[in-house]
Amino acid sequence: MRRWWQAALITLLGCGLAGSGLAGCAIANAPPSPGRLPSAHHTILAIGDSLMGQNDFALPGVLAAQGIDATLIDAHVNGSGLIGPVGDRPSALSWVQHQVEAHPEVDTVIIEWAGACALCGKTGYPTYGSTTFLATWRTNALAILDYLHARGLPVIWVHSPPVGASSDTVASGSQINVATTLQLCNIEQAEFAPYASSVTTDWYVALTDVYHQYQTNLYYDAAWHQVRADDLVHLTIDGATRTALWTARGLSDLWQATPPPDVPHTLENGPRLIQAGDAVSLDVGTGL
Repeated sequence: MRRWWQAALITLLGCGLAGSGLAGCAIANAPPSPGRLPSAHHTILAIGDSLMGQNDFALPGVLAAQGIDATLIDAHVNGSGLIGPVGDRPSALSWVQHQVEAHPEVDTVIIEWAGACALCGKTGYPTYGSTTFLATWRTNALAILDYLHARGLPVIWVHSPPVGASSDTVASGSQINVATTLQLCNIEQAEFAPYASSVTTDWYVALTDVYHQYQTNLYYDAAWHQVRADDLVHLTIDGATRTALWTARGLSDLWQATPPPDVPHTLENGPRLIQAGDAVSLDVGTGL
C-alpha cells in the first residue's frame, strides 16, 4: 500500500510540474488482457464517425500483435451520426445496409457513434440535445441493431468515450456537446451495448482515468501519454492504440461466444485493412 501511495504521489507531482502541456492528466485504467485466439479468420465491418476511423487506424497492428487473423473493413464517415445522411446514403441505417450488402464476407460488425449531428436544428431535424434528438437517436440505433440481428450478424456497440469540448470550440462541421455526449454514453452503456450482444467494448474506460473522468493525458506504462487531440475530441496515436486494445478484447470475447465462420485460421488471408469510408490519419496534436 505504501508503494502504491508513493507511486501515486510521484505521478501527481509529475502532472503538476508538467504545467499546461499535461492539462487534464491522471492515472489510466489498466488495459484488458488479450483474449483467446480465435479459431478462424474473421472479417470485421467497422461503422461510425471519425473516432472509429482513428481506432481502425491502430486496430490492425494490435490484432496482428495478438496473433488474431482478421480483415478490417473501415466504413466510418467523419462527422456522421445517427441523425441525417451518412456518406452517400440518406440515413445511418441505409449506410449500414449498404455496407453489409457490399461486403457479404463480413461476419462481425462493430459500431461507434459519439454524438455528432451536422443537420440538427435545421428544417426537419431535431434541435441538438433535445428530448426529440435523444429519442430519435435511440430509435435509429435500435433499428440498426434489429437489422443486423435479423441478418444473423454478431455485433458490438461501443461504449463511446466522453469529449472534453463542445462544437463552439471545436473546428467541426457537426454539432457536438459535452453534456449531450455524456447522456449518449450512458444510453449506450445501458441500452445499445447490451441489446447488441452480451459483449462490450468500453472506450469510455480506455480513455478516462480511474475515476471515469475525461482526461487529455493519462499515466500508464511508467510514462505520460497524450490520448486526446488538442481539440479535446479526437484521438492521438496513443489514444487510438488504447481503444484498439479494448476493441481487440471485445472482438475476441464475441468470437468465443459465437460459431466461427467457415474460413480456416491463417495469417495469409490478407488484406489487413480495407477502406470503405473516409480516409483517416493521426497526429499527436490534431488527431485528424
